[in-house]
Amino acid sequence: MPALDEAGVIGPTLESIPGDIVDVVWVADNGSVDDTAAEAEAHGARVVREPRRGYGAACQAALREMRRSGPPDAVVFIDADGSQPIDELPLLLRPIADDEADFVIGVRRFADTPSHVSIGNRVSCMILQWLTGHKFGDLGPFRAIRFESLQSLALRDLDYGWNVEMQARAVAARLRIREVPVSHRPRKAGRSKISGSLVGTFRAGGKIILTSVREGWRARRERPEPGSPVEGRRKPLKDVDSTARARLYSVLVWLVPVSFIFFVMITFAGLSAGTGLVPAILVGVLLGIGAPFLVYGLLYYFVIGGTASFLARLYGGGTSGSPTPPTYWRAQALSARGSHAEALEAWEVEAAQDPGDPGPCLRAAALCIEELGDPRAAAGWYERARSAERITPETDAYVSMRLADLYESAGEEGRVTVELRRLLERHPGSQYAAAARSRLAVLRAKRFESRESEQND
Repeated sequence: MPALDEAGVIGPTLESIPGDIVDVVWVADNGSVDDTAAEAEAHGARVVREPRRGYGAACQAALREMRRSGPPDAVVFIDADGSQPIDELPLLLRPIADDEADFVIGVRRFADTPSHVSIGNRVSCMILQWLTGHKFGDLGPFRAIRFESLQSLALRDLDYGWNVEMQARAVAARLRIREVPVSHRPRKAGRSKISGSLVGTFRAGGKIILTSVREGWRARRERPEPGSPVEGRRKPLKDVDSTARARLYSVLVWLVPVSFIFFVMITFAGLSAGTGLVPAILVGVLLGIGAPFLVYGLLYYFVIGGTASFLARLYGGGTSGSPTPPTYWRAQALSARGSHAEALEAWEVEAAQDPGDPGPCLRAAALCIEELGDPRAAAGWYERARSAERITPETDAYVSMRLADLYESAGEEGRVTVELRRLLERHPGSQYAAAARSRLAVLRAKRFESRESEQND
């Protein structure tokens, strides 16, 4: 259950989860500034802190803790706002329990969702169907999947593309996918991070559609034929291509909604000037949609692409025909596709090659070690990153929060307190300060309860 500033609604949502079906509830607090984490712990949930904002980042943080504490049979994803029907949870788990499916998606009725949400869902589902051949009815957050199957997908999206990536890669991995109809309710309190604002809607919609194209094409390219000797394998990604695609997608997330806004504005301007509907739409398409993509395409080809080839030849020693990517690009590509052990070696080499500012590479290496399941070793790498010369105050606060998370997973509450106090003393105005105060209050309450129980004994 990823959660961001849901203190007013997460309590009733957790109370409604049936304990006879669900063994453990994990809440991934995604940097809340309210009492979301404290409310979740008060209602019996296990709380994981993930200061990096993003739906996918929160989900990945909870999954890491699941692996460390003992993998479950299946995982259910659900929002904290109370919009998903908890009483329909058995509908999602029954096909998995009966060994009829590996992945079950709750399909909402579009009449129960806002119009812009339903339109975005339909477009993304159509793209996935066109590219993968599998017809999806929804991209809803209410879903269940076998834990082993989920791990095999190697998901990496840190934002709103998490659900789309899961569905496209499930097709590529030939998982048994089942969809069941579920109802949908309005939020019990608060405002949606997606549909609650125009900026959030455009940002999330653009990311979801672009992820549908990227992952749908990947599934189409990598899906093996039934009975093939390579069934279930994935083709390796080329390092330079992986980095270039990641940069392209990150820009298109903003380019698509901006182009759409320009299209609407130019079309309405043409209608206001007295032109007909068809000419206004044509001009809107050419200037509003075509021009921004053309400008970015030229910039990407002549500036970004040219710089990438130059750096590849300069640092990699390759030729223009087959450049060898720099270590930094190779490390990024390996991290993106889940090859954490190889990525760790590459980040170590890159950190040694850049002694003036090794902090980013050391933090990336620490994340790789976290994925490999060694929190104590990861803490050591974060300590090295913090001792780097050019670390910014916000990055220093982030590292303190990550160290507190790692020490908490290792059961070292004393070191957790030290890191949280250090964060508040050095960076009281940081975006992580509110979460640090909330965690310190929880730790003090636990110590007080422990002393009381000892005195009573």
